[in-house]
Amino acid sequence: MPRIISSRWKNLRPLRPEGKGPAVVCVHGDEANELLPKHLDPDRPFFTFIHQGKDKKKLPLQRVEDIAEHYLNELRSARAEGEIVLCGYSFGGIIAFEMAQQLRAQGHEVKLLVLIDAYAPDLHVQALDSDHDWRSNLKHGLMLKASAPFIRMDRRMPPKIHHHHIIGIYDNAIRSYKPQRYEGPMLILKAKDAWGPDDLGWTTLSKQLLDIQRVPGDHYSVIKEPHVAELAARIEERLARIATTS
Repeated sequence: MPRIISSRWKNLRPLRPEGKGPAVVCVHGDEANELLPKHLDPDRPFFTFIHQGKDKKKLPLQRVEDIAEHYLNELRSARAEGEIVLCGYSFGGIIAFEMAQQLRAQGHEVKLLVLIDAYAPDLHVQALDSDHDWRSNLKHGLMLKASAPFIRMDRRMPPKIHHHHIIGIYDNAIRSYKPQRYEGPMLILKAKDAWGPDDLGWTTLSKQLLDIQRVPGDHYSVIKEPHVAELAARIEERLARIATTS
């Protein structure tokens, strides 16, 4: 089935809109956006959300809640009904978490929330702070200042400046986000060679016992070949278990 891209979708990419069973919706999967559906059940619908800012301009949405709401609106326009599995990688995991919260608050079921090496907000902030020294902080600050005239004139930024603009927006979004405890089932896929505890900080934000599984790779390689096949296998295995118990 060819992918469908509509001008009305700024971030949604329905890579396999038709099929059977719960649709997997992957948020900011980067390489996994293209690779993951190749290893999932070929009949399983698959949608993905790409990052904001492909036009290299100021990001229009700057709060976790607003990004999640926008993504859900686009998803509804492409798939009005049917079961879904929300999946998010890195910062996309926080967005997927908030999307799941908003869906449940509206009375919709999320079959499964899958977080791929995605730190919970508090741990994400710790990871960001521990990864920076005075040199990197200085460079980041200078790049943010350099972005100001481009933002003021609504112009495209050079790639390096725009990269720091995105980092700054996401950093502020995470720090200001106030997550609530989640009631639905969660699968944590922790990259074995990545920093952080196995639960990635999500235990205190889940009302259910977490399903925590370690998968091959580090934070960057976990979504690439050959490791992405293991991600798909773990998701399909968990969905099979859910199907037998429901």
